[in-house]
Amino acid sequence: RSKLAMVQSEWVRDVMMDKFASEGKKFVVYEVVSKGDMILDVPLSQVGGVGLFTKELEVSLLNKEIDLAVHSLKDCETKLPEGLYLAAISEREDPSDILVPNPTKPEIMKCKTLKDLPAGAIVGTSSLRRMAQIKAMRPDLVIKDVRGNVQSRLAKLEKSYDVIIMAKAGFQRLGLFDGPNPVVAYDIDSSEMLHAVGQGALAVECREDNKEVADMVRSVVEHPETRARVEAERGFLRSVGGGCQ
Repeated sequence: RSKLAMVQSEWVRDVMMDKFASEGKKFVVYEVVSKGDMILDVPLSQVGGVGLFTKELEVSLLNKEIDLAVHSLKDCETKLPEGLYLAAISEREDPSDILVPNPTKPEIMKCKTLKDLPAGAIVGTSSLRRMAQIKAMRPDLVIKDVRGNVQSRLAKLEKSYDVIIMAKAGFQRLGLFDGPNPVVAYDIDSSEMLHAVGQGALAVECREDNKEVADMVRSVVEHPETRARVEAERGFLRSVGGGCQ
């Protein structure tokens, strides 16, 4: 029930309503809290288990409490529970990571890349992928774990970090680059940091025995080019056994 999760789910609901409301179909958003959202004081790599942001939704699907689940594709395991599959994958937003500087520190606000940061700068991220790439390029930076939704991480930024690293797509969906007080952030080039597998795309998960709903959501959400790209990425991740740990 984070703001970003609700925005993403409401988008799927709205495009479904636009096409099928005239047929008498109705779509309702059902809020679920995931394990990953409940345990915020421990790094993801130490929480243990798989599907930290998807398992509770998948249990609700299998129990037939819901008919489809909306995920950020980067959170989805490469091997799904038996009886479930990704019925639709949306057109991908920009998959880049972004560097978000502390707005209270003018000297840091000038730093547009990881290479620009002064030695000893404190970088916030909860991703082992990001940590590994930062350490490879800038072993002189201090990396500290940061958890929580987008808004809570931005609040923590001003108190405890020089910069945080986040996914650009979530900021775009929340409209944080728009309005009178846009968040200042800089794209991180893929030569500096490669994005997560599936980052920027949404996945809609359904039961295999619910073909009617799967066909409906596929007709309005599915983006074939994005699916081809992310399935290639997920195939690589499956081969190397990648995940939160």
